[in-house]
Amino acid sequence: MAKKKIEKIDTSERRKKLENVVEDINRKIPGAISFAEDTDGSFILRRPTGILSLDNALRGGFPKGIIEIIGEPNIGKTALVCKTAVEVQNNYKENSCIGIIAIEKFDKKFWKDLGLKIAFSDEEIKYMEEGLGRKLTETEYSQYKEQVGEIVISPALTVEDALEVCLGMVKSKLFQLIIVDSIGAVVTDAQNEKTLDEKTYGGIAGPMGTFVNKVNLLNENTTILIVNQLRDNLKMKNPYDDPYKEAGGWALKHAKLVSLRMTRGEQIKKKVQTNDLIIGRYVNWVIKKGKGGTPEGSKGSYPFYKGKYGYTLGIDTIQDIILTGVEYDVIEKAGAWFSFDGEKLGQGLEEATENLRKTPKKVEEIVSKVWELDKEKNNYVFITKEV
Repeated sequence: MAKKKIEKIDTSERRKKLENVVEDINRKIPGAISFAEDTDGSFILRRPTGILSLDNALRGGFPKGIIEIIGEPNIGKTALVCKTAVEVQNNYKENSCIGIIAIEKFDKKFWKDLGLKIAFSDEEIKYMEEGLGRKLTETEYSQYKEQVGEIVISPALTVEDALEVCLGMVKSKLFQLIIVDSIGAVVTDAQNEKTLDEKTYGGIAGPMGTFVNKVNLLNENTTILIVNQLRDNLKMKNPYDDPYKEAGGWALKHAKLVSLRMTRGEQIKKKVQTNDLIIGRYVNWVIKKGKGGTPEGSKGSYPFYKGKYGYTLGIDTIQDIILTGVEYDVIEKAGAWFSFDGEKLGQGLEEATENLRKTPKKVEEIVSKVWELDKEKNNYVFITKEV
C-alpha cells in the first residue's frame, strides 16, 4: 500500500490564521489566550522570606499565586509572613504594596518589632504617650511614623469578607504580597448568624472554592500567603494517614502552589548560673506540596527567639546563614570554631553569629556563594521583582 503523501504546511500562513484566532478570542475574553513565547510559565518571580535555608528549598522564595502557611498555634506563622513582607519592602522600597487581612487581632507593634516598617496613627501614638506618662522623643516619634511603601490593613470579620477583600486586592494588580492571617480563625456568614447551639455545615470550603477559581483567573504577579491552623485529624483510619488536617476544603488543597507546614523543634537554651533559660526554639518546616517550580518534600529548620533575656524577637537569619553555609561547605566548622574564607568568625554558634552580624559585607559574600552553589546544583533561576 502506497504511503500517503504528507503535504507541506505553509507555516507563515498558519501563523497569520492563528493570530486572527487569538485576536478574535481575546476580543471576546480579554487575556484568555496567548502564544507560548508570550506566556509566563516559568514561575521565576519569587517573594523571598529572607531565611536562606528556606529560600533555597523554595528555589528563591514563594512563587506568585496561593501559598498556604500552616502550623501549630504559636509556632511563628505570623513571624514568617511578616519576614516575607519585610523582604518585599527591601526589594521594592517605596514601590512596595502589601495587603494584610488581619482576621486575628492585628498587633502593629509586634509586626514593627519583627522588622516591618509600618506607621502608627496619631491616635495610637496618643494612647502610647498616655501609657508611658510622657511625650515620645523626636527619635521615637520618627520611628513609629516610619513606613516604606503602601500597607493596607483589613480587619475582616467573616470568611466571605476576608476573601472578598483579598479578591479586590488581586483585581487591582497593585499588590506584590497579600497576607491572610489566619483563615482557620474565622467564621462564615452562616456561622456568624447562628446561635452557639445551632449547627452549620460546609464551613469555609464553599466560599473558598469560588475564591480560588477567581484568583487563578485574575492574578498576575501577586503572592497570596494564607495562614492556616493545624487541627487533629479525627478521621484517621490507619497509622499512615496524616494525623493533621487543615481548614479550606479540597478547593484550597488543589489551588495552592506551595503548602509549608511548621512544627515545633528543639528548644534553644542559655545557661545562667545553674538555670537553663529557654530563649527560643527551632522551627521545623517541610514543603508538603510544591508546584510552580518548587520541589516538595524539602525540610529544614531555622532559629526563632522570643525576645527575652536580651535576645531580639524574631527569626535569626544570620544564624540561619551560618548553619546553611556549613551545609554548603562555604563556612568551615572545626570543633567549636566557625571560619569563612580562612578567617575565624568565632568560637561557638552564638559568638560566630554576633560577629558576623557586625559585618554585612561578609554576610552578602556568604549568601552569594551559597546561592551560586545551590542554583548550579539544582539548575534554576529566579527574580525577586518584575523586570
